[in-house]
Amino acid sequence: MKFELEEISPTEKKINVEIPHEEVEKILSKKYKELRKRVKIKGFRPGKAPRFMLERFYGPQVNQETVQELLEINIPKILEESEIEPLVELEYDFEEIDFKGQKPLKFSAIAEVKPEITIEDYRGIPLKKEVIEVTDREVEEKLQELRENNAYLETVEEPPPVKEGDFVVIDFDTMIDGEKKDDLSAVDFTLEVGKAQIHADFDSQLLGMKVGETRSVKIQYSPETPNKELAGKEVEFKVTLEEVKQKVLPELDDEFARDLGDFSSLEEIKEKIREELLKMKESRSENMLREQLFNALLERTSFELPRRLVELEMALMVEQFKKQLEARGLTLPDIHSSEDALKEQYRPEAER
Repeated sequence: MKFELEEISPTEKKINVEIPHEEVEKILSKKYKELRKRVKIKGFRPGKAPRFMLERFYGPQVNQETVQELLEINIPKILEESEIEPLVELEYDFEEIDFKGQKPLKFSAIAEVKPEITIEDYRGIPLKKEVIEVTDREVEEKLQELRENNAYLETVEEPPPVKEGDFVVIDFDTMIDGEKKDDLSAVDFTLEVGKAQIHADFDSQLLGMKVGETRSVKIQYSPETPNKELAGKEVEFKVTLEEVKQKVLPELDDEFARDLGDFSSLEEIKEKIREELLKMKESRSENMLREQLFNALLERTSFELPRRLVELEMALMVEQFKKQLEARGLTLPDIHSSEDALKEQYRPEAER
């Protein structure tokens, strides 16, 4: 095997490779020998079909398998010997894949590599470091979040009419064009009035309801509603109020601390919260310093970007965005966009 290197650009190296027929034939013979044992050719006993018959039926397949094995054998050697570290998979171009007539295998491969970067005048770059402190107020806010997360609901006996902020347990049948939709109906459904878990207009029409009351709630959904079954429809909900509940917050005391597990007092929880907030702020401060340094270095240098690496990064960004849309029941045409338009939109971020 022999190869030559050609520099196309600071980020692309072209490798011209020639593998002699003797090496190719060695792999070909092995492949046909293995194939002969597995296949049946009409008119020949198992394992006795001549090679020219195997070539007639399986030639292209064997050629491809041979090329793949030759690449697996030779490419690592070439990369090691030439000290090339590709950033992405090599891009191959074969003159032809025809092993008749003692022909060698000739091909080229484009390797995308890191550009050489020279940074000048990097000493004395001014950076701003955030002053780190954790206040008592921040600790109290986190403590209240912890309290909220451990709250529970209890039924209100003889509750007043429903008001915003109440937790209600309802049954509802969903009617579209006069037909009940079981997949959109529910029993013992709990919602907080005012949070628009179903729809803001749904909540507003629950106000004033009493336990045991049944009410018709009508909502006109917009054509842009992600749920296609509801989009553009007037939907009627037949709602029955089963219960009204209230949120009960635990007392902030040592018993609350012990109920959480690894704490014996409320003060221990506060100290733990303070430690975690300090770690979080220190980490954020370090990230901000790195970002400042990164931006400053970018301003002091310029270099050619690896084309395919940028394209790969843009493609990944587009796929992530498409998955986010799918989670909302949308596609790119729904937001009047396309993959090409998104890639260009993401290009500056991908190049960074």
